[in-house]
Amino acid sequence: GRRYPYFIRTRPSDAFSALAMLDILQNLWRYTGIALVHSTDTYGIGWAEAFTAVIYASGMNVLVTQRFEQDTNDFSRSIRVLLASGARVVVLATHASEAARFLRVAYQVGLGGEGYLWCGAHSYARLWDSDTVLAANTVLRDLVLKGFFSVASGGQLVETPHYQRYHALRQ
Repeated sequence: GRRYPYFIRTRPSDAFSALAMLDILQNLWRYTGIALVHSTDTYGIGWAEAFTAVIYASGMNVLVTQRFEQDTNDFSRSIRVLLASGARVVVLATHASEAARFLRVAYQVGLGGEGYLWCGAHSYARLWDSDTVLAANTVLRDLVLKGFFSVASGGQLVETPHYQRYHALRQ
């Protein structure tokens, strides 16, 4: 407006959102280890690097890190490694379209659902709209998104109805 004509709103840095994610996982929910999955585009690599830096400084354990090519539909290697790691808390650093596909494919092969917590590194509000299968199938969408949350750039927690139930089950 008139008072600050040169003011421009910018998104918080990757480091800021990584700190917010770490604070929730470590200080609010008391997790000690996570898995990290990211895409190989600039966003995925940048966020993963920022998150890795703050997580190692915090003393939290990264059980496994996996990466996949942007716009891929083949997540099989990453999913096999995650299943073998035993990780139950997985942080995703991808664009919403890849996150939706990854979550759906992972769920369909037994990674996800009850007992898993998925953390979105980006504001993934309505991420299912970017995946035609999840957009069309509300039953599958409800199953896939159990235990999912994301930190929005405005500082709000974006929740699915099931993340509270997962958190209650693990205590």
